[in-house]
Amino acid sequence: MSVNAYVRRILARWRIIAVVTVALTLAGLVVTLTADPVYTSRAELYVASAGDDSDLEAVVADGVQVKGRALSYAAVASSEQMALRVIDDLGLDESAEDVAGRISTTVPFATVIIDLTATGDTPEEARDVAAAVVASYNDVLADVETADVGGLQVEVAVLKEATLPEDPTSPRPLLNLAAALLAGLLLGVALAALRDLFDERIRTPDDLRGLGLVPLGTITPGDGLEAVCDAVLAATAGTAHRAVVITPLHDGLDDVADTLTDAFAAAGYRAHAVRPGPGPDGERQVAALRDQYDVLLVASNHAVLLAGGLDGAILVLEPGRVDRASVAETARQHTDAGARVLGAVFAGPHHS
Repeated sequence: MSVNAYVRRILARWRIIAVVTVALTLAGLVVTLTADPVYTSRAELYVASAGDDSDLEAVVADGVQVKGRALSYAAVASSEQMALRVIDDLGLDESAEDVAGRISTTVPFATVIIDLTATGDTPEEARDVAAAVVASYNDVLADVETADVGGLQVEVAVLKEATLPEDPTSPRPLLNLAAALLAGLLLGVALAALRDLFDERIRTPDDLRGLGLVPLGTITPGDGLEAVCDAVLAATAGTAHRAVVITPLHDGLDDVADTLTDAFAAAGYRAHAVRPGPGPDGERQVAALRDQYDVLLVASNHAVLLAGGLDGAILVLEPGRVDRASVAETARQHTDAGARVLGAVFAGPHHS
């Protein structure tokens, strides 16, 4: 099956995709509207040598060591020791783990700058937490390790004080809805593909080919009849008086033989549809009519029993109504009866 054909099969299940997409988008909307706002305050710190050495080589060496320790110092901001100090300073009724989870830091590559962020339920709370971290930074550093590392004095200075955020950073309605929409589309397509994988119904010409059947065309009102007639004539080429069994695989297709008869007649052929009974009487009826017409279409519940003596059989089904096993079994019955299965015809529009 080609990629385009497979894509069309998946898109034919658009209802699944639409329902899942709408459901997840609505869920994203509900979460966005009910979520509490979160504000984020930002500050910038600078890790530097506090020494007053004027020797250039010593200053360079100090800088290299400070850079190497910047990441370690950044981690102090969200440590338990820092969280406990913030709780004491602000009188927060939270655990150290919860407060530490509201504090984060990053160190831009190859710098000694620490970008600090702290969140809160209000702008003031976010700013106060960030400010408390900044105020306690050097004291916590002194507690976790000596500030004199191999003779190197290190301290954290403030480049930018904690800001008072104006707008919440979460929830973000447009981003949340876009993410929910995309997730819904992806999940919907995945479910449609999974549904198609386990769907045994015959829907496309490729499904017929997979059973070894030739797709002869599709009969729709005012369209496709010429192609079907041409396929039947080509499959029975060399026979002056064609007699072909028409076998519907389910109810609602009893008029297909009449429809094809009209199409053959419109193309200039003497055509007739007959519904013989079972047994010898039916065989004699078909034999008597065969030489009178260019195309004789035999439609009957017992037609399969007559198929062995005719020029072939055509299976007729509506897309999505019959599973592969049923089609394969019907084709086998015709073959066992000595008939040549010319192929299959779709009757009615494709539907999901």
